[in-house]
Parts: sequence; structure tokens; C-alpha cells
Amino acid sequence: MKLYIHPGSPNSRRARLAARLVGADVEEVLVDVPAGANRTREYLALNPMGKVPTLELGSGGVVLESYAIGVALCTGTDALPAARLSEVLRWMFFDACHFAPPLGTLTFQNMFAPQPDADAVARATEDWKRYAAVVETALSGQRFLLGDERPTLADISLTASLTYAEAASFPLEGFENIVRWRTAMETLPEAQETLPPRRS
Repeated sequence: MKLYIHPGSPNSRRARLAARLVGADVEEVLVDVPAGANRTREYLALNPMGKVPTLELGSGGVVLESYAIGVALCTGTDALPAARLSEVLRWMFFDACHFAPPLGTLTFQNMFAPQPDADAVARATEDWKRYAAVVETALSGQRFLLGDERPTLADISLTASLTYAEAASFPLEGFENIVRWRTAMETLPEAQETLPPRRS
């Protein structure tokens, strides 16, 4: 299998972290997004959206979207326990629909915008804190989102969304459970291996 990624992409990191956590046999292929490699005819034939990541299966099939790639890689493993599938999917949908979008806004505004839009930052901060409170409560008294035993694709999904927490000044103050859980996730060897390159 080939996993097409860009190392600075939190979505790519979500797929890369899933692959490493379950020991999936994937070959990572760098897509130089800033140089436009994601817009070539060859890449668009794999992923018409021109996005990363993309998983090319050995059988010739292709899986798009980082959350779906995580499911494809983790099915049949402890990272996606069949008996608790609906719980894992709940957190993945929660991340995609609620938790991650305001963090994307904060990442753009605080890291890439020539002049941050104060109103956009304020709205994203308010939205994220509302959703973060749900995660904070869920993590009360347990190490991972589904309990203490091991991280699952639920934890992988949200961890990737928080990739730029420090660089983009995510509002983590007051969310002690999230900070504790994130520290546990980020100290995993697999997480360390998928950190984006430091920006100069």
C-alpha cells in the first residue's frame, strides 16, 4: 500500500499515526503540495480533490479522506474494536464536524494569515471551547477516550487535529484533562515519528 502525504498536514498525520499505531505495511509517498504536486494529472487521477492523504491499496483501489483511511488501516485491530465501533465513529464524526474546523481556522489565522482576523479568531476560539468541554468531560477519570486500556482511532483523530496546538496558540488553558490526555498521546513513539517539521 502507498500512503500519499504531506508532513505538515494534520490530515496526513491522522492517517500516518493510524498506520504506525497498528503496524500497517504502508509506503509513504511525499506529495509536495506547496509546489503543486497535488494538482498534477497523475495525482488527480488518484484523488480528484487534489488533497492529502490518499491511500492506494495493493489491490489497485484507493481510499480518500483521512478518517476513512484510518478505518481502512485499523479495521480488525485494537485501534478499532468491533464491539465499540459506534463509539469510535462518534468521536471521529465529532472531530470532523465540530472539534477540528475551528482549530483549522486558528491554525490559518495564527500561523499563515498576513494579518490575523481578530473576529475570526474570537469566533473560532468560542466554538472550540464549547466542543472541547465535551471532550474534557469525557476524559474525566480515564486515560483515553474509550477508557484506560489503549488509544483507539478516536484518540488518533483528535490528536491529529491538535497538531499545531502550541504553534497556533490553541486555547487549552483550563482544559486539564485534554492537556493530560494529549501529553500521553504525543509521547507515544508513533506520535513523535509523525510530528510535522519545525517551521523556521
